[in-house]
Amino acid sequence: MALPVLQEVVGAVTDAPLIAAGWERRFLVGGDRMAEMIALYRELGYEVKAEAVPREGLDPSCDSCLSGQVAHHILYTRRPPAGGAQRPPREERS
Repeated sequence: MALPVLQEVVGAVTDAPLIAAGWERRFLVGGDRMAEMIALYRELGYEVKAEAVPREGLDPSCDSCLSGQVAHHILYTRRPPAGGAQRPPREERS
């Protein structure tokens, strides 16, 4: 039996309200990489939202990859509204 493609797993998530609110789905992430990616996108001036991957509606073959100690989330980003949060200044380097 072939395992589902990651895009199929992520595509099973109903994120229409987020997309309508201007959020863009980026990728599935878990563990330490999630904190790194959130920090990176925030440094680039984006708002960031991490939504837990719901188990409902996923193919049973997804359980082996998405189970365990690492929580998986779908990362969404959007540009802040005009006049909103600005990109934080970079630290001065000597």
